[in-house]
Amino acid sequence: EKTIHVIKYSSPESADRRRKAHDKTAGEKIDYEKYQKNKGSEKVRDLYEIIKDTITSTFDEVMIKPTKTYVGFKHKTNFADIAVYQTHLKVFINLKSGALKDPKNVARDVSSRGHFGNGDYEVRVHNESDITYVMGLIEQSYKKN
Repeated sequence: EKTIHVIKYSSPESADRRRKAHDKTAGEKIDYEKYQKNKGSEKVRDLYEIIKDTITSTFDEVMIKPTKTYVGFKHKTNFADIAVYQTHLKVFINLKSGALKDPKNVARDVSSRGHFGNGDYEVRVHNESDITYVMGLIEQSYKKN
């Protein structure tokens, strides 16, 4: 059984204004990368840009695939995903549990938890000093994927 909602407008002009406003926004594409970046503080946005630039300049044929919940970095398949938060970045590394070599033990195994990104590992990035080590972890995933 279908329900039909009837909206009463005070005038035909009001209905036209609403229809035109809806038509303008219906075809617009949302820039999900910008949406993600704007969730972070200025420091976190800078961290995102540094990691993004490092990934795209270090690895060949990287495609950036923004979604509403994360920005994916893809070669053949996603090898890393970044979710932006107010105080930090979460970098999801697309490797199966047990496959990541992480001597500093900074990556968290999220294989048994719900999470937005691909892969079984999550690394939080708070400072620019974390990036060099995290790029080594991302490189492992890039080589496998």
